[in-house]
Amino acid sequence: MPFLEHVKELRKYLLISLYCFLGTTILAYVFYEQIVLFLSHPFANLENKISLDDSNLFINSLLEGFFIKIKISLIFGFIVSFPIHLYHVVRFILPALKPKEKKVIFSFISASFILIIASVLFSYQKIIPISIDFLSGVGFIPQNVGLLLSYQNNILFVLQFLIASLFLFQLPIVLNILLLLDIVKRESIMKQSRIVVLSIFFLSAIITPPDPVSLVSFAIPLVLLFYFSLLIAKIFNWGN
Repeated sequence: MPFLEHVKELRKYLLISLYCFLGTTILAYVFYEQIVLFLSHPFANLENKISLDDSNLFINSLLEGFFIKIKISLIFGFIVSFPIHLYHVVRFILPALKPKEKKVIFSFISASFILIIASVLFSYQKIIPISIDFLSGVGFIPQNVGLLLSYQNNILFVLQFLIASLFLFQLPIVLNILLLLDIVKRESIMKQSRIVVLSIFFLSAIITPPDPVSLVSFAIPLVLLFYFSLLIAKIFNWGN
């Protein structure tokens, strides 16, 4: 295919991705109430600690509700449309790949989606509730002190945590791709495994709230995935 045809093809895929992003953003805007219920659910157990009334999150500015709705709609629009963006990237480069390489690419994409679902479920059902219970415990907040939680800060806290965990759980896929392409060697990675494990704990400390329970609960699955990635690379003889 001539160069200009490639450019036209790329332009078509970019436009499709843009339209999909706009469409999913509008859908997220329409179903905003349901999204907020999902993001605020981890705070439901704090009802006995909340001040003033039965609400567990509060807005202190008239503009806060408007801006947070736009932010969440844009973020969810991108997340929901991300598979379409990824599909078009793969579709654009697929003709240049050999049949064996195509199978490997599709395997990586399938594994990536599985890790996306697993990371969101794990973070939402396990890590976030543990963090909220730990940080709102009597060790930090006396029994006679109530909580007045900011709507914007805490909704974005849950959303940003989910997105960060989503990207961190993609690191095993990136590692296997680097090993497959011989950009890095398996032996050198094994020699530096202690540094990698420390880096995982460091990244987990940045992502998770400042409590050791969340840190360890989040880092250990990533460490296990790291060694599992090396095992997969050894089985398929990648990165020799």
